[in-house]
Amino acid sequence: CMGAFSEKGITVSGLNPSSNQGDKQILKLLSQFGANITPCERGITVSKGSLTGITIDASQIPDIIPPLCVVAAQGETNIINAGRLRIKESDRIATTCALINSLGGDARELPEGIVIHGTGGLKGGKVDSCNDHRIAMSAALAASICTEDVVIDGAECVAKSYPRFWDEDIFKDNN
Repeated sequence: CMGAFSEKGITVSGLNPSSNQGDKQILKLLSQFGANITPCERGITVSKGSLTGITIDASQIPDIIPPLCVVAAQGETNIINAGRLRIKESDRIATTCALINSLGGDARELPEGIVIHGTGGLKGGKVDSCNDHRIAMSAALAASICTEDVVIDGAECVAKSYPRFWDEDIFKDNN
């Protein structure tokens, strides 16, 4: 998702195109948002395009909805069939909306989804991770496009799924 905001792009390697994981839909969805998706020798490069809003059916991809909502801050996006998000590490419908709103965006909870009215970007602010690794990681993504600092309460919760997340070079290059 961070590549969707990058002029030079971000290349991801090690992706398995024949995977049965629903999360592989991320490339299709980023393309629908307007990001440029380019296969290359090292993997797939995602780079900035003319981003717009879309409709996303979350029924098979609940784990990638929080970062996609950050991308959605660029245009009007409707997340549907997302009821399962309410029973994750946090109520991810509520916490994702709180993340977007706390950074100057405009997200509204629905019983089974989220509506994001894109403001063209995010400002910055303080985000409560609610001890949810995906919310903390999505706040890190959001920080890459915010015009002001982002403070993430409970950022250490990323250790649940990615203990070295904050050590990645991408954070060193974009402080």
